[in-house]
Amino acid sequence: MFRILFLLLLLVPAIELYFLIKVGGMIGALPTILLTIFTAVVGASLMKSQGLMTLQRAQQAMMVGQLPQTAVIEGGLIFLGGLLLLIPGLITDFIGFLLLIPPLRQAIAARILNNGLNKGRQPQTYDGTVESNPTQSPQPPGKIEIIEAEWSEIKSDKKEP
Repeated sequence: MFRILFLLLLLVPAIELYFLIKVGGMIGALPTILLTIFTAVVGASLMKSQGLMTLQRAQQAMMVGQLPQTAVIEGGLIFLGGLLLLIPGLITDFIGFLLLIPPLRQAIAARILNNGLNKGRQPQTYDGTVESNPTQSPQPPGKIEIIEAEWSEIKSDKKEP
């Protein structure tokens, strides 16, 4: 793991620098700098709007008693996309913009859920019941059966050894 991280920290800036120099040679230094600043500003704006929409979808899922798994993963992908857009460079900006495209991000989130997190598990609601068909809308939270009870502790005079 350390080697992979070390290689990423070494190779990504070198590749970004190479492409910045190539693009700077074609369009000039000032336009290249303005392009990287523009992508950071647009990326921050997109990250904010996409993040708010994902937060609303997570709240709606929780209101109907579903776990907001997809929304949480999409939120992480939005954060990663925004982070990549803030890093100066054209390749990271391109990958960051790809992560902010809703259909692509949703497909990536669905793949992550199907391949990793839910392998061998059934979808569950907040009350712990298993959904038989996750494509159907779940029962509203008001239909959960609540059993009330009282208890008291009985103290015995006997001392246990």
